[in-house]
Amino acid sequence: MSQEYRSTPIQLIDMVFPGDANHHGTLFGGVALEHMDKIAFLAASRHGRAAFVTALSEKN
Repeated sequence: MSQEYRSTPIQLIDMVFPGDANHHGTLFGGVALEHMDKIAFLAASRHGRAAFVTALSEKN
C-alpha cells in the first residue's frame, strides 16, 4: 500500500433526520454512536486491512 493512499482522509456524509433527534433538537446518543462506529470501522479496516467489530460501547 502506498503512503499516499494511507494518508488520504476518509470522508463520510450521513443524513440526520428529525426522527433521530429528541424534543430539544439534539441527536440521540445511540444514533451518534452509530455514526461514529461506522466511520471508525472504515478507518480501522483501511489501516489494518482486516475485519473489525465493535466489542463494547459501555460497561454495565
